[in-house]
Amino acid sequence: MSRVLDGVESVRPRVDLDQVYRERIDALPPPAGPPVLERFRDLLYPRRAYFERTRPVAEEAPVPHRPAEGPDLYLRLAGMLESGPVGDIARLPPRTEEPAEEVPGFRGAPFLLRTSRAWEAISPDALVRRAPQYALELGYRCAVTGVGYGRIVLGYERASEPLDRVDILEVRFLSVTPFARRVRQGQEGLARALAQHRPEDLAPCPEWMFADCAYAAECACGASPDRSQR
Repeated sequence: MSRVLDGVESVRPRVDLDQVYRERIDALPPPAGPPVLERFRDLLYPRRAYFERTRPVAEEAPVPHRPAEGPDLYLRLAGMLESGPVGDIARLPPRTEEPAEEVPGFRGAPFLLRTSRAWEAISPDALVRRAPQYALELGYRCAVTGVGYGRIVLGYERASEPLDRVDILEVRFLSVTPFARRVRQGQEGLARALAQHRPEDLAPCPEWMFADCAYAAECACGASPDRSQR
């Protein structure tokens, strides 16, 4: 190698080019910080998102299932979806940088996988009234991908019959523009609350989340919808 390097004739500074590239570096926008919206649920529960950013709580290790109980229903449904033909499940490209959470798609449309401890299945006509959080989150996912419809895969943990344990609902939206507007407003509102240290400016979480919330004492929120879904 040394013989090859003997062919180096000279090394000299190029101050003129240094100046050009310094000016270009100075003109670059500052590097982006961490995303304000990490997950779509931050749009649904912004006050909880505030406390998760500012006062993170160590997550408890999950309690393993006893063999007799079988696998978790959510994991079983996820496995069901992923076991289909190649291409059925694919990440959909977002049109916005936030939320940072990826949008999974089923046959080209966003989908939302959730489980519920409700005693009765939710009829399609009652979905928006009984579980608005599902329709809202799906709408946000549709908005950031530009797709006007999506699907909700909903498992029921308390169903006694195997065939009653899962429903797949397709939700079509007249327009995803209102949802896109809510995504932008949610991002701005959470960013402002974080900068000003004012969680009280954010919408409170619903009452059914309040009892198990790690931030209940200091947040003191809680609305009054009578829902048992999660």
